[in-house]
Amino acid sequence: NSITHMYSHLSRASCIRWFAPLCLQVPITRPDGDVELADAGHNFKVPHCTSCGGDRLKPDVVFFGDSVPKDRVERALSAAQTADLVVVVGSSLMVWSAFRLVKAAKEAGAKLAIVNVGPTRADDMADLKVEALAGEVMMQLAMHPNLLLPRI
Repeated sequence: NSITHMYSHLSRASCIRWFAPLCLQVPITRPDGDVELADAGHNFKVPHCTSCGGDRLKPDVVFFGDSVPKDRVERALSAAQTADLVVVVGSSLMVWSAFRLVKAAKEAGAKLAIVNVGPTRADDMADLKVEALAGEVMMQLAMHPNLLLPRI
């Protein structure tokens, strides 16, 4: 019933000076963080901080080597420990912060489904592994919400 964005998402940013969070009106975002700009960026304006007016913003994402905020980790761990099913989409789970959630869920009795191309750190724990491109699988699920999936 809930999604925790462990590493956040690109629709939020923080001011470098005041650390004030702000939501951004982001055009269509691709998985790699690029955006679609209809006019090739000619009229693009850098958003400004609503507190200080500055234009030095950092995407509100956890970069490699950064720590996931403690409150987010606690929410995710609590959700994992009470989940009936965990679905991992497009991740190798090689980073401990994600793998430990899967491990905690399995230890609490949850089922595990993985959609990924190539091996993951949790393949030996998976109740279902779909070797396919995550984007293609998610598109099919979005287009066919009544699609019957294997019972696990």
